[in-house]
Amino acid sequence: VYKRQDGAPNVNNNSGSGNITMERTVGSVSSFDYIYWCSPVESFGVGNVSPGSTLIYEWIPTIPGNGIGEFGDWQASNEIMQPGKGYIIRNILGTPTPDTPVFTGKPNNGVITRPITRGTYDSTTPYSFGITTNATRADDNWNLVGNPYPSAISANTFLTRNASTLGSETNPVARGTIYLWRHNTAPSNGQADPFYGDFIYNYNPGDYIAYNSTGSVPPGFAGDIAAGQGFFVQMEHAAPLGSEIRFDNAMRNATLDNTQFYRTEDSDEDSAEDSKHRIWLDLIAPNGTATPILIGYVDGATDGFDRLYDADELSEGYARFYSIVEEEAMSIQGKALPFETSDTVPLGVEFPASGNYTIAINSLDGLFETDGQDIYLEDSYLGIVHDLRINPYSFNSEAGMFEYRF
Repeated sequence: VYKRQDGAPNVNNNSGSGNITMERTVGSVSSFDYIYWCSPVESFGVGNVSPGSTLIYEWIPTIPGNGIGEFGDWQASNEIMQPGKGYIIRNILGTPTPDTPVFTGKPNNGVITRPITRGTYDSTTPYSFGITTNATRADDNWNLVGNPYPSAISANTFLTRNASTLGSETNPVARGTIYLWRHNTAPSNGQADPFYGDFIYNYNPGDYIAYNSTGSVPPGFAGDIAAGQGFFVQMEHAAPLGSEIRFDNAMRNATLDNTQFYRTEDSDEDSAEDSKHRIWLDLIAPNGTATPILIGYVDGATDGFDRLYDADELSEGYARFYSIVEEEAMSIQGKALPFETSDTVPLGVEFPASGNYTIAINSLDGLFETDGQDIYLEDSYLGIVHDLRINPYSFNSEAGMFEYRF
């Protein structure tokens, strides 16, 4: 019997006796698919998640590598899974199989703290691998963590509780956002677009889901981090070395959805959604892959940089697509309420090759859905103002970066 420590003050203990058995079914998994995991129980060996697999890694932010942001790298792991720490594990080599790890042990409970760290790269440090561009202060600040409990936690509560270590008002990147690896759950080729329903495209399966208090991009993640789920966060560069993130039972609630494990399927979001008015847009490249962005008018956001409401554009897909806040590229932009019909949002694009590209509405909610608010896209290069509600906007472009084109 385990007593939940809901309410203040939380205590860093785990009283009770006996073990639990928790199954986390993630569906059919390719032999090439990595999954981000975190153990919901104590003293569970990482090799037991997918027995027989030797492709098990942890993320080390302080060693050179060629991973996210060019700094930090993966390192093989064979340890007892640490509470709140994330790991990536590839399925056993062979044909695709249903992946249903069984976690057995004493369930994690109460206050759990997880050390996070960063390297010492800054704007004077050149990239490695012959790249001459200097590093930014966020390039080596990535940490792979995870939900340590056998129940879902609220991403919003997690980000709010850890605001001082995961973002600040002066950092345009690490502004309180979590990043979930999408794995192989991207829409398959041949799926109709969700808004118009009359043409076909697909998301880049190499992208992450970004989520903060404005919402998720791509749309569909509800903000409830499932049991066993690992995810990336960025440590605030100004936070002291030796900082920690905190998990506690106030992040848990019986009403949270525990089914969205690294998925992008639709589900109901938090009750605060009635104060959000959002537009999800997709840039579709000639090869049919889409790069999404989110612009949301939400309570608590301003038209400037906002911790918990803005997220940097980090796409490594075929093409880049972003909104702009004070010269910074954003994949999620929160904006102030009340909404003004005259409001404009600058958009930038970067194309690796010339070709025909398309900008389309993916989803709408709030007044954009219920009131039929007009949504126009202006192409400043061609002098065209296009009504996106009627149909997507298609255009031809040369390769290159075009900031403020739209």
